[in-house]
Amino acid sequence: IYRIPLMLHEHGLDDIVCDKLRLEAEPADLSEWVKVLDAKLNPLKSVSIAMVGKYMELLDAYKSLNEALIHAGIQGRIKVNVDYIDSEDIERHGTER
Repeated sequence: IYRIPLMLHEHGLDDIVCDKLRLEAEPADLSEWVKVLDAKLNPLKSVSIAMVGKYMELLDAYKSLNEALIHAGIQGRIKVNVDYIDSEDIERHGTER
């Protein structure tokens, strides 16, 4: 999904939309977006984070948190690996794995 803005620009869709809507716009500068994409695709290191929650089978309930972790990782050129843990498992078995 992070490549889509570049693909649309490469095919001139941004110019087409501006023409159709009769908008005047400066040429698109996607250099910062290219840096974001490079950081996402080529992280320098990785980190694992355990996310404990009550509804881990419904990961959409944690979508915004997941995205925030991913975006924070991109900022630091870090791949974030999330290990999802159901809080009921901890209640039953403790924290040892």
